[in-house]
Amino acid sequence: MHLGQLLNTLAAKSGIDANYAPLKSILSNAEVSRINVPDEMANAMDGNLYSLETAKTSADLKRHFTALAYNGLDAELNRLIEDVGFEEEVRNELLAEKSSTKRAVALAKKIRSLEEQKLEASGAEKLELQAKLNALETEAKSKVEDLKRTHDNEVADLLVKHALSGYKYALGEIPKQKKIDTAYNLLKENLEADGLKIVKDGGDVKLVRPDNSDYYDGSNNKIDFKTYVDRFLGQNKLLQATDPVGRDNTSVSQNVVLRGGNFTANNKALSEIDSQLQVLGNPNNL
Repeated sequence: MHLGQLLNTLAAKSGIDANYAPLKSILSNAEVSRINVPDEMANAMDGNLYSLETAKTSADLKRHFTALAYNGLDAELNRLIEDVGFEEEVRNELLAEKSSTKRAVALAKKIRSLEEQKLEASGAEKLELQAKLNALETEAKSKVEDLKRTHDNEVADLLVKHALSGYKYALGEIPKQKKIDTAYNLLKENLEADGLKIVKDGGDVKLVRPDNSDYYDGSNNKIDFKTYVDRFLGQNKLLQATDPVGRDNTSVSQNVVLRGGNFTANNKALSEIDSQLQVLGNPNNL
């Protein structure tokens, strides 16, 4: 494959219009068509890049984000199973279930069976069973809430870094990822100083006060996340002077995901995880 063909293929996957003037200028250069790229190298470059659409259906990415959300839950479910003291047959049945959500539902049903047993008990035995049941249900609910909170915070951080990747920074000749990390860390410090925080809001993020109310500046103007970030980057001279907003119009980072690198948010997988966490957090669904 010659270099022109490879560039054209990668540009299309990155969402760059075929009529984009700089791209047409490069591809029309006769020298480009005379440079051959080894098939092994070309296939590796093409195969290791995802467009945003293919990333949404990637089983690898779904497994990655699902593991982030469920690793902590699996550990807590296993500990609860041991703490309850089920008979070995029941214990092995619960541990053999590979699906985190199905195991949580099965565990809830087994705990419910304890509640049925208490109806047949009396006196001290009944009180002991009730206390054990209440403690287990409270702990299970708390763990699911902690997991959802951690999941939401991790996703919010991913979305913030993704947004910061779309700016042109005036931070010298250092790798772009280091510029993004620097802007992210400084933004977090500024948010803390202003008494603000960023929270996950569906598939996006939202700027709020500690009580989760909207943020208004001194002139009583409502300030959203994008406006706050634009002002912060501009006021701290983190952006290239040639572009007051600093948007990186030439970057394809918002359309391309690298295997083995930092993933952009996979909204489909994240939405599925959110739905499953809602099921776990609502006893009526169990």
